[in-house]
Amino acid sequence: MRNDRRDVCGGEFVFTNLMQCDDCPPYVAVWFLWQSIAATRLQWSENYAASRRLVLASSRIREELRKNYVKICEMFGDEYVNNMLQGLSHWVDGAQKGFPNWGIMHFRKPDARHAGMDI
Repeated sequence: MRNDRRDVCGGEFVFTNLMQCDDCPPYVAVWFLWQSIAATRLQWSENYAASRRLVLASSRIREELRKNYVKICEMFGDEYVNNMLQGLSHWVDGAQKGFPNWGIMHFRKPDARHAGMDI
């Protein structure tokens, strides 16, 4: 019997994140998230897909930054704001091409104590 509480206790993990789409080109691929989830033995429960909203959300933030550019630069500095605008442009472009998936993901880990599992 292992004495590692991660193997005994169950639980749930819900979060929102941007992820690559299944047919994403290798140059934009990120495997860290799935490797980390597999290592914790979490099981996929459900996903609320919101990818179509990514273009709208990123475009809207970029629009507001441009509209209030001087004021925001005074608060945070030109370099930060310019980098953010450039990054948002990458998000909009990538989302229009369908590269990222955006959603709310729900994972579960069974409680071995109640599932009759041999640990």
